Amino acid sequence: MKFWMMPDSGSNTAKDAEKFFNGFRKENPGAELEVEVFTRDRLWRNLFLLAFEEDALALPDVVEIPHVWTPLLIKENLAENLTQLDPGLALNSYLAPLVPHCYKKNTKDIYALPWWMDISALHYRVDHLAKVTDNPAKELASWDGFLKTCSALKEEFKDVQKYYPLQNGDWRGSLSSRNMLPFIWGKGTDLTDKTFTECLFTQKDFVDCMDAYITLAVKKYMPILVERGSVGTMVAGKASLFLTRRQGSIFENSKHDFKVKTLPVPTAGEHSVGYISGINLTLMKKSKDKDTAFAFIKWLSRPDNQLRYAQLMEVFPALEETFEKFIFSSPERMQTYAKIIAGGRALANNLVLPSATKILNEILDRCANNVLQGTYSRAFLEKELAYGAKEVNYLLALYEGL
Repeated sequence: MKFWMMPDSGSNTAKDAEKFFNGFRKENPGAELEVEVFTRDRLWRNLFLLAFEEDALALPDVVEIPHVWTPLLIKENLAENLTQLDPGLALNSYLAPLVPHCYKKNTKDIYALPWWMDISALHYRVDHLAKVTDNPAKELASWDGFLKTCSALKEEFKDVQKYYPLQNGDWRGSLSSRNMLPFIWGKGTDLTDKTFTECLFTQKDFVDCMDAYITLAVKKYMPILVERGSVGTMVAGKASLFLTRRQGSIFENSKHDFKVKTLPVPTAGEHSVGYISGINLTLMKKSKDKDTAFAFIKWLSRPDNQLRYAQLMEVFPALEETFEKFIFSSPERMQTYAKIIAGGRALANNLVLPSATKILNEILDRCANNVLQGTYSRAFLEKELAYGAKEVNYLLALYEGL
């Protein structure tokens, strides 16, 4: 049995996953399990090739995917209908925002199970912020206050080599649409209109938010295109803020001599909106070992294993029961994340949105390269977004919002 997964813990994924999956091997001594790790972009490309792949040995049995990809796999007839394998399968024990992305639209057929999720939040070093503000929670509540704080921190720590006010939440150091969307939503705009008939990339509020996000790199408030750990990290004392979708419980480790607090993400509008991103497990229709593959999915989805994996990867379990165990394990964490989850939002269950986010990430990659070359401008961004909007509008027209 072959499992394709994404780099959940960056460069340590293969080692971490191998150790974790040994539990399945021990409980299922006759089962063979081969794990391959792909970047999100490479996995995206490989999935589209699966429809034409005839060599069963080259095909995966189980694939880990972002939850918004599920409709694509269903449309391309790549994902197996899990309800046919287990008519009693239900999703009522999972967190509500993750459930719609597991069904085939307008049916009760389940094609994926949620494995884990993350949600954007802002962590800050108490000792660092005390040097620049008497009220971090107030300053960091708005986008303007956030930028003002970044400026003050950059000046305060100007003599610290490789210091950046904000640690990059992407392990590769990319500018990411997933980290930008909370500001877009907070401003009251979105990738498309509510009827999925028009792309909103060129809307002024959208451009303003995206330009402001890229400004973090332009003003060197955040490092880009360098892998996490090489520069600008909070643990090393070379960053003070961390906008991430991960738990941040690493900062609770007693070996660190500093305290970190967590807040909702800064907002460009009236309310903070956290980005909820789910990770689903899908069984491939062409699998030659569906019984073992489905057993593996159910093993990964078990409450004890979900909680253990979520803790290992610094993410959150997708089951309500295990998520509650996480947030109730600390009164401070409960108060913080209960508020963040209440303001959380996932992308809609729509066939075109995965492509729209991919187009946005490609635009952000080109902007990042321009930032490093010192040639970035808002005019360049507007031009790129205009081209991107045409692509998305074509897809929306093609699939009619399905």
